[in-house]
Amino acid sequence: MKSTAATIVVALVVGCSFAFSCAAAAAANSDEDVTTVIPKEEEESAFSSNKTVPTVDRIIGGTQTTIDKYPYQVSLRRSGDHYCGGAIISPWHVLTAAHCIVKIAHPPYRDITVVTGSSVSYGNWGERHRVRRIVVHPNYAADEKTSFANDLAVITIADTIRYNQYQRKIELPSRDVTIGDVATITGWGVRKYPSYDASPNLEFALQRLIPLETCAKMVKPYVINNQQICALNRKGIGACSGDSGGPLVAHNRLIGVISWIIPCAEGYPDIYSNLIYHVDWIRSQMSRF
Repeated sequence: MKSTAATIVVALVVGCSFAFSCAAAAAANSDEDVTTVIPKEEEESAFSSNKTVPTVDRIIGGTQTTIDKYPYQVSLRRSGDHYCGGAIISPWHVLTAAHCIVKIAHPPYRDITVVTGSSVSYGNWGERHRVRRIVVHPNYAADEKTSFANDLAVITIADTIRYNQYQRKIELPSRDVTIGDVATITGWGVRKYPSYDASPNLEFALQRLIPLETCAKMVKPYVINNQQICALNRKGIGACSGDSGGPLVAHNRLIGVISWIIPCAEGYPDIYSNLIYHVDWIRSQMSRF
């Protein structure tokens, strides 16, 4: 891979998706062709159960879908506008990324709404929930030099999410991830980086989990820690601004939360918080309600 300018992309809490950059060179020195980890024919086979779903400019590179297929997905909205994703983990709790919420993680939480059960990121579809409490991971480090360590937050809502086919929880992981597994990402993020053309419709994409050692070579000079997951498909497919905080799912378990990207869908891995290392902390926050 040629050296290229690298941009870390996150969705900051400013009412819209935002990106910041640091001058850097990212070079991969691996013999493994990780930029094409899911061959085209395998990807088409994996999508075959959704042949009737139209393919559009997307997650980036994703496929339009509906909330009944991913009922754990939520939209976080500030002043009515979608800016981050999250996942239902109980009738009263949503898990998201700390960077999505840290600047407004103080009561009375008037600006933020959690929307469940909606395939679209706008309007009055689905159910809207007020926020009762937000807890950011105590060791969250909002710094690219530390790889946004512990980029997690638990939101407690003020009412109850009534489970049905459009909204219900996803289970937390019971074991560590398996390198080589294919996982699913979902969200309403930017479809064409560096524009801010976010998708109004829920979309999904597949990514394969890659070794942290390979990932670290690809994202230099940024660092990866052992409590993160790296995943990618190929250039043109991946998460972007607005997808932050959303779920990474494998074997019907929530294994990761979208944290950061350099840059969107350019053949670099997407970086996720690895939830197996945080299950105890997450459950301790859930037990407070």
